[in-house]
Amino acid sequence: LALLFKLAACRMKPLNMKKKIVMKKSKKVARGKRTLSKGLPSFKVKSKPDTNTNIIDNNETIDNDEHDDFGELPCDTLLAFQSLQANSEGLHIPLLGGRFVQAVLETQLFQRFDENHATTIMQEVLELIQNGQLVRISCQDEGQTALISSNDYITAVWDAHQNHMLEYRQKNNRMQPEIMTWFVSCLKEWKEPTISEESMEACWKDDIIVQSETEHSQSNISFRDALIALIKLQVLMKVPINSMASQGHYRLWLPQWGLVLKQWDKARRSMMACINRSSGGEISEKNLLNFNRHSCVSTQFLLNDLLNKGKVSIVERPFGKFVRRVATSEH
Repeated sequence: LALLFKLAACRMKPLNMKKKIVMKKSKKVARGKRTLSKGLPSFKVKSKPDTNTNIIDNNETIDNDEHDDFGELPCDTLLAFQSLQANSEGLHIPLLGGRFVQAVLETQLFQRFDENHATTIMQEVLELIQNGQLVRISCQDEGQTALISSNDYITAVWDAHQNHMLEYRQKNNRMQPEIMTWFVSCLKEWKEPTISEESMEACWKDDIIVQSETEHSQSNISFRDALIALIKLQVLMKVPINSMASQGHYRLWLPQWGLVLKQWDKARRSMMACINRSSGGEISEKNLLNFNRHSCVSTQFLLNDLLNKGKVSIVERPFGKFVRRVATSEH
């Protein structure tokens, strides 16, 4: 009998081990399901076919968007403008909260292409201004013109208004927001480098938004009051009267733009002084690009500006590129 019991025990033992293994695996799978599902259903929901998609032969699908018009592709000049902004090679105009917008010089756009494309660039810049994608902003004594996207300029204008509202908390000193609404809405009408006072007054009289706003607010705003307010806000700059043609004309401006131009001039002089101090008026381009890190003006921007003005030149050496002072330039 004892021998029979031992034989029975030996036969039952493998069965019990197999049973335990099966139970462990089932528990592990169950735990895995709970981990993967996270409360979501375990089955797949079949989504409805997209309304913009046609089913062909139950296998191939064609998106209707592929047959829609793509519209006009951006021109090369606009792509170059956006590339300069993406690489932070423009002049940074500070705004509230540590933000900024960038202005790009027209000369920077010409440097992106060869001389054969100069006429095309000029035409495309005018088209972008006419289409309301870019606006001009003067560089005053620099004899150059900067370009800024219309959206960025409008952002900077409202930023200037917000800064004004924070600075002048008294109600009687605050600028009425309807003036800003009118100014922004009329930007698309002003395509020339300067804006005549007559064209602004005509836009003021014809603008429906201002008329409705002033009637509801009962704040009898005159065009003269609006013009003075915009000049005080420094979004408009009066053109110096040096000819009959410039009398009563204004340029688009921004409150921090004058400060940016001063910093640009200071950084440029500092870079020229660094080149002059170097041995033989020549310095490695790599070392020069590491110069002026504290300035808000891009060092690459400064170097390109000096190259464009003919104050420096690039010299190829066996061990790298060097920036050399041009002998005829004034220091």
